[in-house]
Amino acid sequence: MSISVRHPIFGEGELLGSRWNGEELLVKFENNLRLWIHESELTRRERISLRSVHSISEDTHKCRRIIEAFRLGIVPHFAIDQYTFGRSRETSKFEEGLDELEIAGGSVLIVEGAYGAGKSHFLDYTYNLALKRGFVVAQAQLDPFEISPYRPMNIYREFMRSLRYCNGDRECGVRDLLKHAANVELAQDHEFLAPALSLVRKNLEDELLWLWIEGDTIPRWYLNDKHFRLRAPIMLDHSTAANNYCYILSGLAFFARTLGFKGLVLFVDEAEIAFRQWYSWSLAKGLNFLVGLILTSLNRVNPTPRITKDLSTGLYVEELEGMKLIYNGVKRHRTPYVYRIPSGIFLVIATTPLHACSSHDLLRCVDERSRLILSELDEHALEVMFSQLVAAYTHAYPGFQISHMSFEDAFSHAMERRAEGIRFFIKASVEALDIQRHSLSSTASSPMK
Repeated sequence: MSISVRHPIFGEGELLGSRWNGEELLVKFENNLRLWIHESELTRRERISLRSVHSISEDTHKCRRIIEAFRLGIVPHFAIDQYTFGRSRETSKFEEGLDELEIAGGSVLIVEGAYGAGKSHFLDYTYNLALKRGFVVAQAQLDPFEISPYRPMNIYREFMRSLRYCNGDRECGVRDLLKHAANVELAQDHEFLAPALSLVRKNLEDELLWLWIEGDTIPRWYLNDKHFRLRAPIMLDHSTAANNYCYILSGLAFFARTLGFKGLVLFVDEAEIAFRQWYSWSLAKGLNFLVGLILTSLNRVNPTPRITKDLSTGLYVEELEGMKLIYNGVKRHRTPYVYRIPSGIFLVIATTPLHACSSHDLLRCVDERSRLILSELDEHALEVMFSQLVAAYTHAYPGFQISHMSFEDAFSHAMERRAEGIRFFIKASVEALDIQRHSLSSTASSPMK
């Protein structure tokens, strides 16, 4: 019995066969043209598919989500712990930073690696690790446009949106932290957070107040409304406002430590964006924010700074360790970089390898102990990773089996991309398994004569 189908361009046709598990169908059209067409483009009275309609198990669905992420060379967040291999040295270095935060009240770790080396994956893994160990965590991924280093307000907003900590078996955010802080009457002298906490304490907070705390732009009249008596400073969207946002972040870290948490861990990904700016002013302001955040985390900024006006640039600056830290130009809002010493912040920055010519100020802020260069995974770690990937693939596509010879061939194919980085190794692994699966499927279901 023949099956008639219709294509929006080629018209009516007769179905002859299929390949790739029914994803492509061979159709003979009325003009005798024979074409392989994706099944989604063909209809009869209803959408056609030669694959039997059946529900897949939860385990199969989860594994397919993992494989689809692997096609892009990334690991999904829910599988980070399961798919982290060969990073014991790097993890130990990160844990040393956590210990230093607990003992000394601040630390910095700069993670360096080429594109595709696994920097973002390592940050995701350590983010989960810090969360499990009782730290408050937040992360920001920089980009050349909105979340650029010379726009400190936008980076602060990303930190607030991603801030998490564990309270029992529940994950909480910045609003929960501030409600907790309001209940114990912390930080009466914090210029930004104290006015807001006084309203939270009286149950007078509303959504606009929370948006203001989280760094969103809100109407200025709201801040001056006598009904709320907030009278809070403006969250300045200025490139020179790095001092304000380091000050607020160190205030949140103080809350966290006072409330019994071990400190605030901040993750900054794609930090190399700071060195790739079109204009000299955006480069200078972006580096200033990163340098200020580093020095704040290392407790090397002054809680009572001596600020002067630089006549050559017109900026308000503080001379510190041979560098000039920039402060915003609005005197009323000219806070120090740190709320209290110690800052309570562990800053983790991921970037491509730093070079003295482009990242001079950053390198002056840290010593070799604060730098971590991601090592290339050895062949054993890659083979373990590939075996885990194959296991997920066979769960994602029930019925697919791979022989020892095919396993070795696929692994060899993936190893050819090893030099390009872990991301390309993962993508090549999935490609090799796809070839195996589709070639078997094509052999098993050749076109009908």
